[in-house]
Amino acid sequence: PQVWRRYAAPALRRMWDDADAPAAPLTPHSDPALWPELRAAGAPDAADRLAAEARSGAMTDVDYARIDRAWQSVRARPGRLAAFTDTVLRHGATACAHPSGARDLPVRTCQHDLVARQVRIGTAVEDPRNPYDHRGAGYALDPALLGTSLLAVGPPGCGKTGRLVRPVVESLCLE
Repeated sequence: PQVWRRYAAPALRRMWDDADAPAAPLTPHSDPALWPELRAAGAPDAADRLAAEARSGAMTDVDYARIDRAWQSVRARPGRLAAFTDTVLRHGATACAHPSGARDLPVRTCQHDLVARQVRIGTAVEDPRNPYDHRGAGYALDPALLGTSLLAVGPPGCGKTGRLVRPVVESLCLE
């Protein structure tokens, strides 16, 4: 109960509060698919190429996460901006690829949101012991919650591996 009160419940509450908030209209400065940080750093051509590939469907969520991670390293060392921009202009969504060339996992068993860094692991049970607002609502795990540790208790065969461990490991692989 203490783990639930301290970690899980606040995380779920934040998730539901964000879902209830009215969506703000997207602008080039607020839509991450338009790469506003890249534009602000002086690489609008690279941002345009990535935005076009996102619109056309050539960019996957894994591509976005991988290129964003590479962009974070460029922000830490601005001398790499020219090489990063050149790579993005030449390769687009396939830039900064993994040495294996794989752009996704062969099979995904659950839904991932790599921008929010969350993995959806199910829905809350429609049970009187759950608060009314939470019944039937989806729930997800993020790395901040997993960084505190995780304990899954249940009898053999109840789904701990398939419904919890596998999605978490899959999420870490995608990251």
